[in-house]
Amino acid sequence: MLLAGNYKVYGLTRIPEDKFMTIVGSIGAISNGCTRAFWALLFDKFGFKRVYFALIFVQVFSLLALS
Repeated sequence: MLLAGNYKVYGLTRIPEDKFMTIVGSIGAISNGCTRAFWALLFDKFGFKRVYFALIFVQVFSLLALS
């Protein structure tokens, strides 16, 4: 979700190949759609706060890995 709206801008500054960015965006969209049921099950089982904090942790780790 971190790069969902900005992957093209990020790719223009870091990765010059447009075909690769299209593939990455497509894979990201497919994986986002496929994992929605998984996250819904986790929300039902563990509650909103625990799952949301796990998502925040993953996003912070991803942000640190990108910089």
